[in-house]
Amino acid sequence: MRWQVLRVIVILCFGSAKQCRFHFARHADVTMGVLYWFMANKQRQHMMTTKQRIYWVSLIAGAGLCLDQLSKWFAGYYLNGWQMTSYWFDLVRLGYRENSGVFLSLGSELPPPLRSVLFIGVIGLLLVAILMYTLKGAELNRNQVTGLSLVLSGGVSNLIDRVLNNGAVIDFLNLGLGELRTGVFNIADVAILCGAVMVILFTSHNQHVATQKT
Repeated sequence: MRWQVLRVIVILCFGSAKQCRFHFARHADVTMGVLYWFMANKQRQHMMTTKQRIYWVSLIAGAGLCLDQLSKWFAGYYLNGWQMTSYWFDLVRLGYRENSGVFLSLGSELPPPLRSVLFIGVIGLLLVAILMYTLKGAELNRNQVTGLSLVLSGGVSNLIDRVLNNGAVIDFLNLGLGELRTGVFNIADVAILCGAVMVILFTSHNQHVATQKT
């Protein structure tokens, strides 16, 4: 049996297509067992222990938080307040803004007490839940943990803004061509967007792989 397994591995790795088809037909059970072992081993390589997750989340989220806070400090000290300056043929505009709402200033017209409850209290609880899931979710691999860490870095950095800046987040970046432009955003928003895309993509990929196995 061991010799058959070794032979199948060698043929799968180095054999021609004809040899692979021939041995699969004769030893289908052994071949499928080897393939499942390879896939399971590959999946295990991407899984992380709780200790590894704590280190990885601290590294990714800490780096993202520091980068965002430094960029906001730069914006506060060196950029024109409430006035956007154009760079690189108007592809990039920089200027200091304060956003008391969320994306595209949604919710900025709400009463201050309600904004505090929603944008500080509720979001703070949501970030705690994301952190716990990131550290304890057994099905998460390294790519998903990285994506969630980026979401945490951006969310925590914007939450710090709201706590220290009377409920407002500092924004300073605007991209676009002519009249077709983004809203004003910051590095934390980019981290949240990239992290969310990573989580969606790799979760969909894992589900697709699991479906193929069944």
